[in-house]
Amino acid sequence: MTFYERETNTLIAKPLVPLLERTTYAVVVTRRLLDEAGQPVGSPFDFVNHTSQTEALRPLSGVLPAGTTLNDVAFAFTYTTQSVKSDWK
Repeated sequence: MTFYERETNTLIAKPLVPLLERTTYAVVVTRRLLDEAGQPVGSPFDFVNHTSQTEALRPLSGVLPAGTTLNDVAFAFTYTTQSVKSDWK
């Protein structure tokens, strides 16, 4: 199984295409992902995301797949890739 690490109960997500450098991306986990007890996963925070990322996640409602609403989102966070070329320039 290459998408889950049993020892630490960690879901492993890998991009299918190379990511652009210095670009912010979001990871969105919906309530369709269930835990071992068959319950929807949740956020470790009081809200779906950490409050410091609310603004960065604001466009989320406009890019969710058809049939998926913000109520379906269990957890979301953003991250920004580093530059691999800036030191060379």
